[in-house]
Amino acid sequence: MRPPAAGKRFLPTRQRKDQGLLAQYWSGQGDNYAFVSRDSAFDAGLVSQARRRAI
Repeated sequence: MRPPAAGKRFLPTRQRKDQGLLAQYWSGQGDNYAFVSRDSAFDAGLVSQARRRAI
């Protein structure tokens, strides 16, 4: 979690897979967020649940 740099925009909601890892990025409530987990359906589901509860 971090605020956008001065003059920068918020992140679009997206995800990236690389070498067995899944990174999910998004912005909300004035900050940028990223979750990194293993690239598995189970872990991706946990990240999605955590996002909904935390933000």
